[in-house]
Amino acid sequence: MFNNCTNLTTPPSLPATTVADGCYNNMFSGCTSLTYAPELPAISGSSTSYWGMFANCTSLSYIKCLAEYLVFLHQGGMIYDTTSHWTYNVAPAGLFLKSSNMNDWPSGEDGIPTGWVIGDAGVTQYVYLTTSAISVDCLAQEEIVNVFSSSEWNYSTSTNWLSVSRSGNTLTIDISKNLSENDRTGVINITNTQGISNSITINQEAFDYSTENLTIEMLSNGNVSITDAFSASSSKLQWRKNNGDWSSGASMNLDVIQGDKVELISYNNDKIIGSSFNITGAFKVYGNLMSLNNNYNAQNNYQFQDLFSGCTGLTSVENLVFPNFTAQYCYRNMFKNCTDLTKAPKKIPSATEQQCCREMFAGCTSLVTAPELPATTLGRFCYQEMFSGCTNLNYVKCLATSKDTTRNSTYNWLVGVASSGTFVKSSNATFWGSGDSDIPTGWTVEEV
Repeated sequence: MFNNCTNLTTPPSLPATTVADGCYNNMFSGCTSLTYAPELPAISGSSTSYWGMFANCTSLSYIKCLAEYLVFLHQGGMIYDTTSHWTYNVAPAGLFLKSSNMNDWPSGEDGIPTGWVIGDAGVTQYVYLTTSAISVDCLAQEEIVNVFSSSEWNYSTSTNWLSVSRSGNTLTIDISKNLSENDRTGVINITNTQGISNSITINQEAFDYSTENLTIEMLSNGNVSITDAFSASSSKLQWRKNNGDWSSGASMNLDVIQGDKVELISYNNDKIIGSSFNITGAFKVYGNLMSLNNNYNAQNNYQFQDLFSGCTGLTSVENLVFPNFTAQYCYRNMFKNCTDLTKAPKKIPSATEQQCCREMFAGCTSLVTAPELPATTLGRFCYQEMFSGCTNLNYVKCLATSKDTTRNSTYNWLVGVASSGTFVKSSNATFWGSGDSDIPTGWTVEEV
């Protein structure tokens, strides 16, 4: 149909999901200016349906073919394969996107060209750039996106979480994790050697940390230990470092270096109760806290009390996921005196029990912003001394509409915080007074 159309640069769409014998035979052969193929969505190939389709397309460097079945038929000295000679004499380097269900592609001119990068269609790690601007949606854990094209591009980006490098016709985009909710879109402006301008937009979706085991990631060399994690001698903690083999025991002691990741889960039906980590070196913690509870939707009194208390090297628990329920004393002193902690959890549970969060962040002198406090009803002493001694704390958002005033839910909860700050409260809350057990004197009050 387009045989030897040497100036053809933009192919037509080929939306057919079923193909007949020989239907695209030699369709684009000899189109020497064609750099990318139309998407081929058909799941099954027929005899000779793609035979010689892109032969002698010397500039072709991108094919996306979703076939999961190909015909390989040699009969009477004749070859009737679906893709015979279809990529003969194409560009020596390129990108071939295939179905993740297809692992039988041959290599060479009858299949995937030798020297091409192979990726699974639908995976954002591999993208081909045509003359149109592209937008890439990716999750935070996908750290690398490779953008292939038929020519070299100069690039620039003003977004500091995108790190771009180039090798030949490939741009490698390194994407940082743990972005703020308001900074997940970045644009890379590019210009090729012919002066054609284009852009790549990266949209990073938030990663669901609730699917991850509780993880300690080291930011410097140090040691991670916990002693008598469970009261029963038969109970065990399980851990692994850097996706290695799992180990188990009632106690653990690991020497770690910068970049090490230690995952932790409970064993069988066991639950960690009232034990403390002793961790030296700088580190952050993320993942599902309930992996220490065998991911059961039940919690015990004192369960996570003192868990990271006194870990002065802890810098962030921003992506530590809490369950939406509490028990008595369950988070008491959990991060007490973590003096380097700058990023609190985004949100803590909306239910409160007696002293559940007492002194939870007390003495966290580097903490500026409190986690959102969504509970509407505050139980007795639940937030007692919660942020006491957080000398730099200047922002609290508490949505409570009622509290236990007899056994003051917020007794001395903000003693020793910054002298000025912002307190965001519910417009339906009428119980707040002024002072260390209410809204700090000198703070601005906002309502939602």
